[in-house]
Amino acid sequence: MQALVRASLTSGTLYTIGDLLNQGFVEPRVSGSDRSQFRDVDWLRTGKFALTGALLHGPFFLYGFTMLDRLCGQARSLGAVFKKSVAGQVLLFPPYVLSFLSMTALLDGQSPWDRIQSRFVPIMVNGSIVWPIANVINFRYLPSQWRIAYINIVGIGWNTYLSFNTRQHTKRAIQIPSDLR
Repeated sequence: MQALVRASLTSGTLYTIGDLLNQGFVEPRVSGSDRSQFRDVDWLRTGKFALTGALLHGPFFLYGFTMLDRLCGQARSLGAVFKKSVAGQVLLFPPYVLSFLSMTALLDGQSPWDRIQSRFVPIMVNGSIVWPIANVINFRYLPSQWRIAYINIVGIGWNTYLSFNTRQHTKRAIQIPSDLR
């Protein structure tokens, strides 16, 4: 139970950081906005993103990495690490992305299917670039009790990307008036 609480709290916190980085730095620069950094934080949005990290990401990958250890072993040879990294990319990443897109859409009051149709492929492609490298480091050099923390630290940049990616979908889907952004 302690590992689950730690994984959930860590993921929730780092999802919060990713969303705040997106709101404070990425979105203003991409949109060309003169909005000052962190002045107009959408705390409800940040809370939803944090909830997704705490309730979905932390538990999912805690148990997912445990399953990979059982399937592939805990050996740190390059062959075992490669096998585990591929298994994680094939067995864990697609269902997680589907769950993530569904949960964030539901929390935004939108159709999970619409969000999956528009965002699944880009997230999978970009994730297939980022995560195999991160996973090789994770499985080759880190003991199992530190894997969730490491993945969450790498995930700050990834979470910022996910926040930006899902927020862009939300803006297009509901056409937020410019004076409310």
